[in-house]
Amino acid sequence: MLKMTTFVDTKIRIWVKDKQFQVSLRPLQSASDYFRLMLSGNWREGNKNEIHMKGSIPTVDGANILFTYIENGTFEFSESMLEDIVAATDFFQVSELYTTLREKVTLSNWPMFIQVVHKYNCHLFKRDVLRFLSDHYVLVKGTADFEQHLDDGDRTAVRQFPFTKTNALVAVCLDGSRNDGFQPRIRYLCNNKTNWNELTHLPVIFSQSNYKILTTCLEHFVYVLGGYEDSATRRVIYDKVYRYDSKLGEWAAIKPYIFNIGIEDAAHIRLTAAAGCVFVFGLGIHHRYDPQTDTWTQTALIPHIPIDELSLQYSDSLLTACNDRLLFLFESTDGLLVVTYYPNQDKWSTPVPLPFFRIRNPLWCAIVSDNNDNETVYILIPEYKKITSIANLTGEGFSLHIVKYDSDPGQAKWVDTIRDERFDRKTVGDTRYVYMNKSIYLVGSDYTYVYDVTQQQVNVMANEFQSKGRGVLASKILNAFTLEIPKCISS
Repeated sequence: MLKMTTFVDTKIRIWVKDKQFQVSLRPLQSASDYFRLMLSGNWREGNKNEIHMKGSIPTVDGANILFTYIENGTFEFSESMLEDIVAATDFFQVSELYTTLREKVTLSNWPMFIQVVHKYNCHLFKRDVLRFLSDHYVLVKGTADFEQHLDDGDRTAVRQFPFTKTNALVAVCLDGSRNDGFQPRIRYLCNNKTNWNELTHLPVIFSQSNYKILTTCLEHFVYVLGGYEDSATRRVIYDKVYRYDSKLGEWAAIKPYIFNIGIEDAAHIRLTAAAGCVFVFGLGIHHRYDPQTDTWTQTALIPHIPIDELSLQYSDSLLTACNDRLLFLFESTDGLLVVTYYPNQDKWSTPVPLPFFRIRNPLWCAIVSDNNDNETVYILIPEYKKITSIANLTGEGFSLHIVKYDSDPGQAKWVDTIRDERFDRKTVGDTRYVYMNKSIYLVGSDYTYVYDVTQQQVNVMANEFQSKGRGVLASKILNAFTLEIPKCISS
C-alpha cells in the first residue's frame, strides 16, 4: 500500500496520487493517529523522507485541506468539499479536525453533514451533529429534513441529549376578548432585549373561563395546575397538571394531584418549585410532586403563626425559591415575618421578624432571590405617598422600598427606594417580581421595570402585553419567573 523511509529532516514529503505535500513531522504525528502509528520504529526503512500513498486513499483535495490544517491550524471550509474533508479526516484519523468542523454545522447544511457521517460511519462526529440538532430541536422538529435524514434512534438521541440553554424572564399572561374567550400564553424576554416574544400557548383546556390556573417553573419546565369552578357547589376542583418542556417545545399531561376547595379558599393556593420538586401550598394543603418518580406526597404543614387573615392569601410574589429553600413572607401583629421551608428535610423554620417596616397591605410586598446566589434575598415593600407628575398634577402613588438580607432575615437592611410617578395602586398590586442577572424585574400588564441592584437605578423597558382595540381586554399577568430556554431562540 505504501513505501516509507527513515526520517532525518523535520519535513515529510507525502505523495497522494500525483500530488506532493510537505508536512512537518511533529504536527503530523501529534494530529494524526494514522501517521503516529505509521512513523513508529517498526515501520521505518530507507532514508528518502517520503511516503507514497497508494490504494484506497482520500482525494487530493481532501488531503490538501487536511495537511494544510495540520501544518497551519486553519483551513478554508466549503460545503462542496465536505465529503472530501470528512473522508480524509476519517482515513488519517485526525479527530481534532472534527472539533473545528462542528462549528461549521448550521440549520441549512446539517442534512449534508448527516449524510456524510452516515456514509463514513463517523460515530463521534455524528454525535456532535446530533448534539447540534438537540440545541436547535424546537427549530428543526417536524421539518421534512428531520424526518427524512434521521432514523428513529437518531431522533430519540436528539430529544434526550442535553441542550445549550440560557435563562429568560418568562411571563404567563391572559389575552383575549369577552366575545372570543381568553387565551393563556407564555412570553419570554432575554439578552437585555426590550421586546417580549411568544413562547407557547397553554393547552386549550385552560382557555375555559371557569378554569383556575396556577403556574411555576423548574429548570426548563413550566408546570400548570388547573382546576374548574363548579358554580353549583361553589368549589374549585383541581384535576389537571400539565408540563411544558422548553427544549422540546411540547406540552404533556402528567399525574395530577386531585383535590377540591372552596372558591374563596382557592385564592390561597399557590404553586412553586425548589430542590427538584414542585409544591402546592395553601390552607391545609401542602403537597410535593417529584418528577423523577411521578408521584405526589404530602409534606409537613406550616407551623402556626399569629398572622393577619389577609396575609394567608399570599400571592406568588410572597414566596420565592432560594437554592434548596422556599421562603415565605407573612404579615403578623409584630410586622413582617420570614418563614423558611427546607424541602430536603421537610421542615419549617421558626418565623423570623424583619427588624422594621410595618405596612398596610402585605399582599403588595414581594420577596425575590437569585438561585445562583447562596444567601442573598431581596424584599420589596411599597409605601403609599402623594406624588407630583412632570405635568405638575398631583395624585396617588407609591414608593417601593428595597430591603436586603444575607442568611438572617433579622439582619435585613434597607438598600434603596424606587420612586417613580408611574407607580400607582394598580401598578403595585398587579406587578410580578423576578430576580435575574443581578436585576429585579417588575412585570405588569403594560410595563416592565428593571432595577439594577448594582447600579441602583431603574430602567423602563418596552412591553408588548397591552392589547388595544374595541372589545379587547388588556392582558393580565398571571405569574412571572425565570426559565431555562434553548439558546437558539434567545438570539
